[in-house]
Amino acid sequence: MDAPAGPTRGPAARSCPDADVGLLAPDELAAHERLNALGPDVMAPTDALEPGGTFDRAEAARRIRGRGGDPVNPVILDQTMVAGVGNIYASEGLFLAGVDPRRPAESVTDAELDALWDAVCPMMWGGTTRWGRTQTTPPAMQERGETHWVYQRKGKPCLVCGTPVELVRLPPYDRATYLCPVCQA
Repeated sequence: MDAPAGPTRGPAARSCPDADVGLLAPDELAAHERLNALGPDVMAPTDALEPGGTFDRAEAARRIRGRGGDPVNPVILDQTMVAGVGNIYASEGLFLAGVDPRRPAESVTDAELDALWDAVCPMMWGGTTRWGRTQTTPPAMQERGETHWVYQRKGKPCLVCGTPVELVRLPPYDRATYLCPVCQA
């Protein structure tokens, strides 16, 4: 199956013998099949390196909804749909957006996707400034030892409503996906 056409991209990093990192020129990037198969990059910055700067939300929505009845969590983990989102950010972002990770991708609204990206982009940008374990809760909660909203909290009370957090595994990756069955109903 052919990958969906990607948006125009800027320079991409590549290995360079004289330096730790180099950049691909636009013509080199255009010829790079694997990089061009990636979806819109959640971490795409503006020139001022602002969170979510040039991330193409409309293209991400088109790709996600194009997966029809597939559960939304594994769809957003598919790097050809959206580049950069990993398992922690998928669970945490869907929780903060109030979206059940088992919902069909085609049913997720623009407002819900905007809420997802509004949660995920700052968390991921914040994660680039810290070393060590990813923490997704506000600093005051982290000081109390609450580092995640739902991720790896199976059976523990939801930090919002107190309902036990659930763990589900969704095809095709069967990755651990965490959710609050009340907040994400």
